[in-house]
Amino acid sequence: MQALAGYADLRDSACRRLATPALFVSGAGTRLIYQNVHFTFHQLTQAAGLRPRSPACRPRIHDLRHTFAVATLARWYADGGDVTARLPLLSTWLGHTDPAGTYWYLTGTPS
Repeated sequence: MQALAGYADLRDSACRRLATPALFVSGAGTRLIYQNVHFTFHQLTQAAGLRPRSPACRPRIHDLRHTFAVATLARWYADGGDVTARLPLLSTWLGHTDPAGTYWYLTGTPS
């Protein structure tokens, strides 16, 4: 949260007129374009030495989202908290309009 708040402060000071309510924005203050984000992610995975195991098994930016969701749920189960009560929070973080769309992550890992 501190890193995101720091980014938001830096973004707001660098771009006085945001053209979008999105958290992450371009240098012009507009919403990021998916193709540009995908291209940059691909360049970063290449620079990090990550290579596809096959055309169907390659680093994907969506995997970061999936890992975040599953790790959050696993941590909530491990700490003994009420996962059902917390699920709307995870839904909000993921940008889901309804927690029903988040329940899929409960089955997204063997554990």
